[in-house]
Amino acid sequence: MNIKTYITNWMQKMIVDYPWICFKYEYSSKRKIHYIGVYPQTEVETNEAYCNAENLFAIDLESKYPEQIVLFGSDETFYKFTDDANCFSGCLDKTNVNFYELNEELNAFSYEMDAISKVIEKSSNNPDYPLALAA
Repeated sequence: MNIKTYITNWMQKMIVDYPWICFKYEYSSKRKIHYIGVYPQTEVETNEAYCNAENLFAIDLESKYPEQIVLFGSDETFYKFTDDANCFSGCLDKTNVNFYELNEELNAFSYEMDAISKVIEKSSNNPDYPLALAA
């Protein structure tokens, strides 16, 4: 079995095991590197079972295809996927990857807004609490 098929089969298995996951896969013939994008980043980083599965797969790839380079990532700092990238799961195009990134930003904003609301709530219950709101 060639490495592209092997990677694709593994990603499809991971989608069954982790239905929230989204993959982008692309081979750079210029750099001779297989890139696997895994999204959403917050879920990937906090899911120990998935991280263990990914590590075992990376070790397996290294033993089966020692001449190949495979890189995993959850952002596009080192590699920008092209429109030719293969997407798996709900990741039909870059829009969905951007949705995950936007969703992470919205979650962070939501936490900030919750903190601000708590400060406002404290100030409304305590007239000595210094807080001024601008319109």
